[in-house]
Amino acid sequence: MASQENVRQSEAVFSRLSEDAVERNRKFQQWNDTMAARLEELRNKITQARHAANGVRTEHVYNSIYKDCHNTLGTL
Repeated sequence: MASQENVRQSEAVFSRLSEDAVERNRKFQQWNDTMAARLEELRNKITQARHAANGVRTEHVYNSIYKDCHNTLGTL
């Protein structure tokens, strides 16, 4: 019965393909989770860098204003 053998072989191929699909999906999900975590880390570092840059800018502006006021008052 060749048709029964074909059905059995088809079922075996289908089973292997299904198992492969599950494994690939698992690996993709793991990769996706890793990338999401790395992206979140990068976002946090960018936010920290922006805060640090704003702090430096604020300090620079404050120092410039302080020096200008000090120089102006010193000449009076």
